[in-house]
Amino acid sequence: MRIAVYVRKSKWTGRGESIENQIFLCREYIEKYIENSREAQILVYRDEGFSGKDTNRPQFQKMLADMKLRPFQYLVCYRLDRLGRNLADLALLIEKLNREHTEFVSIRERFDTSTPMGKAMVYFSGVLAQMEREQIGERVRDNMYLLAKSGRWLGGNTPLGFQVREKLYGEGKLKKAFYLEVKEKEAEIPRLIFREFLDSHSLTKTAELLVERQIFTRRDRIYTPEAIGEILENPVYCQSGEKAYEYFASLGCQMGFSREEIREEKGLISYGRTVSSRYRGQEASPQEWIIAQGEHEGMISQEDFLRVQKLLKRHRLGKPGEGRVQNEACLLSGFLFCSCGCRMRPKYYRREQITTEGQRKFSYRCPCRDKTRGRDCQEIPLLGNLGDCLVWKFLMKKTGEEFSLEEIFLEIRRRTEKEKSREGEWEKIRKEAQGLEREARRLTQRLAETEDGDLAEFLKKEIQSRLAQREYLREKANGEKNSFNKKERENIARRYSDPKFLSSCLSVPNKRAYLGLWAEKLIWEGGVLKLYLFVSPELP
Repeated sequence: MRIAVYVRKSKWTGRGESIENQIFLCREYIEKYIENSREAQILVYRDEGFSGKDTNRPQFQKMLADMKLRPFQYLVCYRLDRLGRNLADLALLIEKLNREHTEFVSIRERFDTSTPMGKAMVYFSGVLAQMEREQIGERVRDNMYLLAKSGRWLGGNTPLGFQVREKLYGEGKLKKAFYLEVKEKEAEIPRLIFREFLDSHSLTKTAELLVERQIFTRRDRIYTPEAIGEILENPVYCQSGEKAYEYFASLGCQMGFSREEIREEKGLISYGRTVSSRYRGQEASPQEWIIAQGEHEGMISQEDFLRVQKLLKRHRLGKPGEGRVQNEACLLSGFLFCSCGCRMRPKYYRREQITTEGQRKFSYRCPCRDKTRGRDCQEIPLLGNLGDCLVWKFLMKKTGEEFSLEEIFLEIRRRTEKEKSREGEWEKIRKEAQGLEREARRLTQRLAETEDGDLAEFLKKEIQSRLAQREYLREKANGEKNSFNKKERENIARRYSDPKFLSSCLSVPNKRAYLGLWAEKLIWEGGVLKLYLFVSPELP
């Protein structure tokens, strides 16, 4: 007998429902209530520091993979929301357990999914868990909005040119609040960056100017174009004003002050720009941002700040993963980083230097090492042809273990084909489908709450109607986007069922698109190439 125990906690606290407590209680339950459990093989899967909003958790994915290879007889968890707080994910998991004849046990709720009532209770609890997660998000955002109206600094890396000032307030027991204020000596650097970029229209030239003037970061490293781009995009440097207000409102940002409250001598401050602390470097969409007036002075006039944003939009270098990779021959372009943090760039050798396959030799080099002549980085270059070859071979081997090549080809094609026409119509269809999905979710919540049989039947029909409309819109959009019919796709997929043929026919941009499904980034450190994979590639 095989019994799986799954435990999860969003963050470590060492008390209450800790990982160790959950494991102890699950084992205790197994010994008391599951027959023949003394001889059973108990496998514990633990995810600590991962939210239950989705299933992108390492140990959870490993548990599913193990269950697929050899099913469990029982899956035991401390509480249902440890598995997840998303109703759709829970429903899919229960269906998988039923197909594998695996009984699910939640020791707090005492669910038994082998009965219809047990399944219904699981789904109902899933609705409550999802509602709780959404309410938590709403409360956090409401609190952030209230803090934003006061212009406080909520923590994190202090922006360049600023320092944090502490302020006490309240009666009796005093409380602390923190605000930004300009640090004049350091503030000259961001002012110089904005001036130079407005003159040169180039992030690279701006970075080169800082190197020439021996201006380095707080950690005594060179400013990369990416770092300069982040500074130029940060609203904290922009002076408040009518034009700035209109700009951020047009992006869909939630404004933490009204037009009547505008004080042009003050600077702006943004909240909620990053997705979460675990996904550094990944920004939320502007619709998730809150823009408020801070207590600090704005360094850059709103006119200059808006001019910079237009220039960045026109030819953005962007953050890792956002920039347009123009190279048509180097697979790892855009993914490969030096151990010092700089994105490595390919550099070709002389034309007469070619490989045995007839390819021109090149290497990936660290721009920090080249610009400072080894002062700030001593990492040796990576042989480009060899690195590309080894990474692609690894991906092909990994692929064969988890997916059919038909899936791979269709996904590569979907990711790389250029669809320039009718984008506005597709976006409209997508938003319409999302609206129908939201309506279906709301109706599902009402269905879970009602005890009226007639109302329940009506809600079920409405939910089915919304979902049917959503599927119709999705099929319509997919049908218009896809220029191949089903028979042609099947024929092409059969042609590409041979890995060698697939590898030889795919262009480097195609291969790079596939690499993006698997790898978050690669780091070259001390002569070792480290490949950071996602938990699971995003194949449909």
